Amino acid sequence: MVIEYYPIELMPTRWRHIVAFIPSWGLGMMAFAGTAYWLEDWSHLHIATAVLGATMLLGYFYMPESPRWLATQGRINESLAVLEKMARTNGKPLPPWALRVVERIANDKKRVDQGKKYTYLDLFKTKQGIKITLIFGFQWVTLAVTYYGINFAVSSFAGNLYLNMFLMSVVQIPSYVVTFFVVSRLGRRLTCLVYMSILMMVGVTCVCLHLAAPEHVRDLIIGKLCLVASLVSVSCWAASEIWVTESYPTVTRTLGFGFASLSARVASVLAPFLINLVSPAKSGADSFGFQ
Repeated sequence: MVIEYYPIELMPTRWRHIVAFIPSWGLGMMAFAGTAYWLEDWSHLHIATAVLGATMLLGYFYMPESPRWLATQGRINESLAVLEKMARTNGKPLPPWALRVVERIANDKKRVDQGKKYTYLDLFKTKQGIKITLIFGFQWVTLAVTYYGINFAVSSFAGNLYLNMFLMSVVQIPSYVVTFFVVSRLGRRLTCLVYMSILMMVGVTCVCLHLAAPEHVRDLIIGKLCLVASLVSVSCWAASEIWVTESYPTVTRTLGFGFASLSARVASVLAPFLINLVSPAKSGADSFGFQ
């Protein structure tokens, strides 16, 4: 959650939605599939991921603390110093109104601290709060079960395991680009509705194929539909992240996002157990269309 909020706080409002569509997860999964294919041994793979993860620590010496967070902590001078460094890096002077903005953020935080302390229970104290919290929670559970269920079951698909995982990841890249323009045109709510409808149709189609289609046809089509479901679920997730953050008031925004994220984490833990309830794909030819 921290890595998602950090860049949002560094960007102006009109650019914040772009952060949700940076395909960092898909690129990371592609790199992971390639690394696993190259190393094969699980212990070597763990060492490689640990070394790559350690390089992220270098960002501590380059990336500044969030100036907004510093302002909320009353550290106004430090916040201004970060803003000055950012302006200097961009070759521009610090705007004269920067001090006023930082002081306003600090004063707003003081008023909130002096007022009511909000907890997760506050998400359920109004009908509107209950409605949006349960809807987003259920939506993220659905997306997490779909995405992680397909990815955890990729070893049951026929064909090369590493190629299948790579394909599951590479299809996410164009899906983020498409979703960026779809969200800009249709809005958050309608975009999520369209994507969830597609997921529903894919799921119903898979059930019908499993019950009625011949095995050689069934496994081939279901494998391709899994690719569609994977990219649609991750696209809907990106759009929903923006929708969640914009649907709650400032004082409960983090709590609302946290509840949705918690729902998704619980679902991702349950996903491997749900896979055991489904018999693995038995196609001897190919599930993704590759021999």
